[in-house]
Amino acid sequence: IFVGGCSTQSLPSAPTVDIPKSLNQTSDSSPLAYDWWREFNDSKLNNLIAIALKENHSLAITLETVKQNSALLKKSQSSRMPTLDIGFNATSSKASELKRTTQRNITLDAQYEIDFWGKLSDLEQQQRWNYRQSKSDALIQANTVAANTATWWYRWNAANEAKRLIEEQLHSAHKRIKLIELQFSLGQLRASDLLQEKELLSSIETNRIEAETQALLAKSALALWLGENVDQLPEPPQQTLPRLTPVTDYHVDPAIILERPDVQSALAQLNAETFAHYAAKKDRLPSLTLSAQSIFSGSSYQTVLTEVIGSLLMPIFDGGNRVAEIDRAFSVQNQADHNYRQAVKVASTEVLDNIRWDLDREATVEQIEPVSYTHLRAHETD
Repeated sequence: IFVGGCSTQSLPSAPTVDIPKSLNQTSDSSPLAYDWWREFNDSKLNNLIAIALKENHSLAITLETVKQNSALLKKSQSSRMPTLDIGFNATSSKASELKRTTQRNITLDAQYEIDFWGKLSDLEQQQRWNYRQSKSDALIQANTVAANTATWWYRWNAANEAKRLIEEQLHSAHKRIKLIELQFSLGQLRASDLLQEKELLSSIETNRIEAETQALLAKSALALWLGENVDQLPEPPQQTLPRLTPVTDYHVDPAIILERPDVQSALAQLNAETFAHYAAKKDRLPSLTLSAQSIFSGSSYQTVLTEVIGSLLMPIFDGGNRVAEIDRAFSVQNQADHNYRQAVKVASTEVLDNIRWDLDREATVEQIEPVSYTHLRAHETD
């Protein structure tokens, strides 16, 4: 329903919002504001995810990108401020054998580009959205690390639990075979009964090998996400797997989907490229720069020269370089626009597919379980 309801009017084509306060309050080193995995109430899982978030190199690379974009944002903000430089030089000259003169100068240079058309402001906004995109990418990567750590941890738990159950089945199967062999030797059972029981034992052995393989694969994958040696991983405890509270309310607001980090990353890229397109168009307009210079000379450093220069630069001919840059920026903006719309559709489809999967699984569980919680409550009421 949401995918079909996506229209051109519902998706922004130009930047209209700034970085939210909640994003600014999140530190670069801790991109996750909600520790969703704590809902499992598993202290070992909490420790493993803490290690994974700290040691994962892919996440570390993404966080360094956030820091770089933060520095570039500060750099773009500084371009709208005047610059002031100070220089010191000393000149020594010898006119004769007895006379030497030394000249000392201090120079102050100030320069300021007037953002008459707003080009510098557009470049700052472009970098602001690049920074926001990197924050969203870091959130995606952090959630990926945490989700894979939790997934492989519980797959390892489930595989070990399956191994334990299969070992019990094997123990019981061996007892039955001994009993059947005794009955067969006494002529109480046919050979087909013994053969059938041995085939069942062979099937259980196959399941045991498969469970052991799955346990090793899950353990290796978990070690990969943690950056740890396989032998150093803590053995999962023999306990039942966690049961989460089932979700009964599936009313999904489209605004929630738009807040997904992958959609936010695509939106930030769209806005960044839009401002880049604006700046490329304004680069063809005249630019006005003011510069001032003061020179202080002599032993008392008195002012000997002060000048203020205003320069107007007007592009006339560049062989089509600026027009080509505008066309390129416009194409990149359109590409980012399609990417954002596609991200919204993919996110909507994923949410709907997972809702369907959860409903089907819930229906399957209700069919398998002999007595549901509803029947139990009704029986208790009666």
